[in-house]
Amino acid sequence: MNILLADDDSTNRDLMRRITALDPGHDLTEVYDGEEAWTMLRESGQTFDLAIIDLAATRLDGLALVERIRGVAALRNLSVILCTAVKDRQSVVRAAQLGVRHYLVKPYSREAVLEKIRSTAAEKAARTAADPTADIAQRLGVPPGAVTQLVTALLGKVRAWMDSARQAQTPQEFTRATIESNALRGACANLSLRVLGQEMELVEASFTRNYCEQHGDMLAPSPLEVAEELKGVEAELNRIAARLGLPG
Repeated sequence: MNILLADDDSTNRDLMRRITALDPGHDLTEVYDGEEAWTMLRESGQTFDLAIIDLAATRLDGLALVERIRGVAALRNLSVILCTAVKDRQSVVRAAQLGVRHYLVKPYSREAVLEKIRSTAAEKAARTAADPTADIAQRLGVPPGAVTQLVTALLGKVRAWMDSARQAQTPQEFTRATIESNALRGACANLSLRVLGQEMELVEASFTRNYCEQHGDMLAPSPLEVAEELKGVEAELNRIAARLGLPG
């Protein structure tokens, strides 16, 4: 997980650094206070999976920082763990209203820290399974609804490309289809549609499979060959549409 830690106590930061290093796969970014954390979240270009925030952080306290986070669509799903010396009822109630479910009470143990991190990772995985656009939205800095619109538009473009590929007859037409496929595969990568991009790449390979190196010519593939290769793209399009609740 990519973790942001906001704590003005160097001893606490050092302890958290040592603990997270014990569990492979975590990258820890440390900041001194709430304002630095806010700047890091908004301006660094980094995407964080989890923020561990000192409730009594200076300049911008933990609850105020969480309020800002929840007010930004691209950050709204960020998992948060609050660190505190004492859990007072008022803070707990307000944190719950902001969707914070996890606390670390100082002084915290290695087991408690790792258990909380693993719990938030499991919750994040469950959210992603329920709403596959959430992580993409956070990475792109757009609302989840906008991701669905982008994916819907891309699927439409891929289907139009498939129609062009089916109708292509000359090497020149297949060359144009290859160029268009390259652009669409780039869009697939941006929207984390890796398998769709791979299936399209296989279709591209069928376009150039009959390239004759001896004469420097490209022979157009047969319609049956193209149709067979496009089956994988069609299946993946339908899978994505079903996962997002879109019409097939």
